[in-house]
Amino acid sequence: MRYRSRSNWVALQEGFVFFFFFFWPSSDDFESEEFKRFCSACYRVRAFKPNLTVNGLYAVLSVAASYPQRVSYEAFTQATGQVYNSAAIQAAQLSEGHGKRVGLRLLRRVAGADRKQKMLELSRTGRAVACLFCDVSEYADQDCAEYLSSTILPVFGMVRREAPSLTLGTFCVLLAVTQNLERFGAWGDPSGIIADKLGVSNLPKHFEHLGSGSEKRLGLGLVELQRHAQNRRIVLPKLTDNGLRLVANIAAGLQHKSPSLVRYPKEEKLRASPSPGDLQVFSDDDFDFDEVEWLRPGDDAPISPGEDG
Repeated sequence: MRYRSRSNWVALQEGFVFFFFFFWPSSDDFESEEFKRFCSACYRVRAFKPNLTVNGLYAVLSVAASYPQRVSYEAFTQATGQVYNSAAIQAAQLSEGHGKRVGLRLLRRVAGADRKQKMLELSRTGRAVACLFCDVSEYADQDCAEYLSSTILPVFGMVRREAPSLTLGTFCVLLAVTQNLERFGAWGDPSGIIADKLGVSNLPKHFEHLGSGSEKRLGLGLVELQRHAQNRRIVLPKLTDNGLRLVANIAAGLQHKSPSLVRYPKEEKLRASPSPGDLQVFSDDDFDFDEVEWLRPGDDAPISPGEDG
């Protein structure tokens, strides 16, 4: 896969000038209803529970995949890939909390077969979160649990494997960058549109984590930043090869397939275009195409029912 990264004055012909800032990739998978719905669900969950992490959301959806059955702490531990003590702490954080720490109340801890056994089930709030990913108004259908198990959990499992330190907020920024690549690469829109869309106040910190990182923490190398050539205060985010590989596999995984070819507009066609809007009528011959490595789903299994489920 070849990554286009240079800036260009594109056209100065017959009185018009079209400036583009970097070659931006596009894919049919990014335009799929599945990807759009997934991004929207992630954005809404982050706004609803800003302290929730990707790992925490994965854990909640793992419990949701067994609905209406309850799950044991042992099954929860296995599904989240943790040691028992860590899983118990996470379960407390996702439910009523522990000590003076208030929980997120996405899960409920309930009695099991005996007084000593504790089980986990979705709270009303947790069901609302699951509904967002299933595109339903009420989480009471076995098809929803099946969809989470077969589609959403494998995708989040891949994200956890490829970028284990992602917070949900930073993950949402990555998705928003993907959905606005043309606005940054062709139009030079400021990255602040992401902050406005997501309601985040610390966008530079998210970019730092997605990019090269800092002295204290190594970045993920998924996003690269460049400055607007005419206004150095404007930051333009773009996907690196690794970032494109991850989001392309997310969009494809939601459709249970390998990633589609990504396309880049040819420079000579851009030179002949008065406006980036002309890309809407470009033919296949007007693009270069690249393959994306297929990150096949891992062994991230959905949670299994508890003994008294």
